[in-house]
Amino acid sequence: MKSLLGNKDEIRICKDMLKVLENNTTKVKLNKNQNANLYVFLNDTIHLSEKQGNKKTRVEDEWLVIAHECIHSIQSKTLQWLNFILSNLEIIIFVIAIILKLFFKENNILTTIYVLVLMCSITLRLYLELNAIIKSFKLTNIYLLGKKTKEERIKIFRYYKNKIVITVPLFVIGLFGIKILRLVLIII
Repeated sequence: MKSLLGNKDEIRICKDMLKVLENNTTKVKLNKNQNANLYVFLNDTIHLSEKQGNKKTRVEDEWLVIAHECIHSIQSKTLQWLNFILSNLEIIIFVIAIILKLFFKENNILTTIYVLVLMCSITLRLYLELNAIIKSFKLTNIYLLGKKTKEERIKIFRYYKNKIVITVPLFVIGLFGIKILRLVLIII
């Protein structure tokens, strides 16, 4: 099954959306080795998954996903660095806390530090993701001006609204499920 858009179309759409955002610096690459599209702030690159092109998806889904990654490319680099640091620090503290727990049973100070870092990490990541979700609607709408009629855009955004009600809670659970599992392991 092929996507309704081809990989070249996705690259063109991504570059067009970056132009709308007046972002001339972010690179766009097609990546064969990943399952999802993502923005990597460390090298300011949006990686579009070639595997996504093998899935049968609605064009509307692809526009919104690409817009989401484009929004990440213009978010605060300070917040992205902080997210990167907190996420990695959370993993390091978790590993140390588990090792110490195995040998010394209790380590309330490290557990408290872990919980604080985890909560900060979750809060920051949630902000970055929800901000990108919300702004991706506006970017998609701007991108579609002149390409779709007002009625077609309204229909597309009704579809988005219905889909988002279902997918955002699942996305949040998937995004933070492993972090919550680590928290439970440390507390018990």
